[in-house]
Amino acid sequence: MRMLLLAALCFTTLFADSFRQQEIKKVDSVISILQQRIICMQKSSGKECLKKYPLDPKSDTSDKVFLMSFPQSFYEAKLHRSINQLQKQKICIGKSLTKKELKKCFTQ
Repeated sequence: MRMLLLAALCFTTLFADSFRQQEIKKVDSVISILQQRIICMQKSSGKECLKKYPLDPKSDTSDKVFLMSFPQSFYEAKLHRSINQLQKQKICIGKSLTKKELKKCFTQ
């Protein structure tokens, strides 16, 4: 009985680790793109940077609208806030074992 419990615990832990690693890689790639956009905006316009470093179409469309409505410095501040939020999510994903713990970490 103990061996069965131990095997189940090991399987669950390995599955959770694999899931965490995949999610962390996704978050890292988004953070990287946002940082590249910030660097690009030092040299050229925000619209050019959106074309050069695309994310998903829905997000890019809302970013284009934001850039047309507000100054570029506001968009840059928005990118910094998004990066900070994604880094917090990455930490939460890394340390939580269950979805309940993950949700609790996100709301803190």
